[in-house]
Parts: sequence; C-alpha cells; structure tokens
Amino acid sequence: MPGRIQSITFRLHDAVPETLVTRWREELNWLEGLPATDPREVELRERLTKYEDAGHGACWLRDDRIAHIVQDALLHFDGERYRLIAWCIMPNHVHTLIETLPGPPRTAGVPPAVPPPGTAGVPPAQPSPGTAGVPPASSPYSLSSIVHSWKSFTAHEANKLLGRHGDFWFREYHDRYIRGRKHFDACRDYIESNPVEAGLAGSPEAWRWSSAMVQKGRTAGGTPAVPAVAEDLGDSAGGTPAVPAVAEDLEDRAGGTPAVPGVARDFRDSAAGG
Repeated sequence: MPGRIQSITFRLHDAVPETLVTRWREELNWLEGLPATDPREVELRERLTKYEDAGHGACWLRDDRIAHIVQDALLHFDGERYRLIAWCIMPNHVHTLIETLPGPPRTAGVPPAVPPPGTAGVPPAQPSPGTAGVPPASSPYSLSSIVHSWKSFTAHEANKLLGRHGDFWFREYHDRYIRGRKHFDACRDYIESNPVEAGLAGSPEAWRWSSAMVQKGRTAGGTPAVPAVAEDLGDSAGGTPAVPAVAEDLEDRAGGTPAVPGVARDFRDSAAGG
C-alpha cells in the first residue's frame, strides 16, 4: 500500500551464525509468521539485536569505502521509489525507515527505465507480480524489490573492493509497519541512537553513516533536516496515533506538498562529487 512507513533491518551474512538463530528459535518455541507483538518474536528480536550490536563477524561495513557504497545505494532512489526518512549503517547491519511511494504507470511489456550511467548504478527494482508482469499504476514498489536492489548492488561492489566472492548479506531481512506517532518516534530514535547504544559514538550526530549526522549538518545551516513528520502521524482531532493513509498524513495540510521533502535526496545532491 502506497504511503505505508516501514522499518527495515538487514545484516551481513556472518553477523549472526544461523546455528545460533536456530537454537534460539528452538528454545523459544518460535514459529514462522508470529505477530511482531508475540513475546517469542520480541525476545528473538532482542537477542538478534544484542548479538548484532556486539560486532560479531567480519564487520565489513566498518570500511568507510563500503559504508559509502551502502549509503549511496540507500539515497539513490529516495523520492522516487521510497522516501528515506532515517537510516544508520552499523559495522555488520543496516537500519532504515522508509515510506513506500506509488510506482509510475507503465505500459505492458515495457521495462522500467534504467538509471543513467554514473548516478549510482543501482539496478531497477523488479515489477511486482501481476498481469503481464506489470503492476497497477497505484502499486508501490514492493519492499522486497527495494531491499533486493540495495543488497544486490552493494554486495557486488563491496565484494569487488574486498577481492572476494560469495554471500555478503544474510538472505533475510526484518521489517515492521509503523503503527502511529509514538511508534514512529521510537523507531527513528532507535535507528539513530544505535551507534551510541553499541558504544561506537558519543551522540547520534557523531556517527558518520546515519541520517542523524546529515540532519545535524542541514540544521546547522538553518534548514530543518526533517520537518515534523511525527506530528502528521497523529490524529489532528484527538492526538491519537494515525494508522490509515500515512501518505496523506505526510502531506503538508496547507499546501499539499510532501512533509518530508527528500532529506536524503537533498543530502545526496549537496554531496555530489564529494
């Protein structure tokens, strides 16, 4: 559904050993498809998070060259396929908070446009299943295709730099829909505070590979990095979290312009060539 805000976490293939995850699932009697609020799912997620933050595995994302590739990939389709609200690149995993956007109308049999050479090289997302393989005009780019484009391109580029072959990212990723204002605030704070909680930075803004650092830079120049998105996620009548039509809630009620005008895209443009 267009306009839904989701948090996504994906990690390097060796960040958490699969044997350990299997053992935890058995201990918790974990089942596929458990709701996010189920205590077993919550406990498993907490164990995974704690293990990831301990910095296990090769931690290739500590390499600034690779972190830069990943950040560029996240920024590349901001404002086109999704709105990138927050992100953080940790040594062995990545957090993002995005709003999905509607896909453009396409004629049956006509492939999606390929980005011009030299922009970032991220391959286009694959169309969602449907008649003749073409999604309806109102369909958003699927989350799976967005994540696939991030992981596919960055894995290829990172492996070239590292002189290696084989898996780079773990095949699965974790995602959750944002339910309302409080959930939105908590999720964004968690993402941007992750380097602090892991002992990697003294403040969110001190971590180079994150939206917090970008927001600090833009705010210092007199321009707010992200307008009050959270306020638009509340019911204006009663102040309760808004669940439906997040895309409409992210519109400026005065003029109909986006409430989050591509902070990541603005950063990408200002950083071009750097």
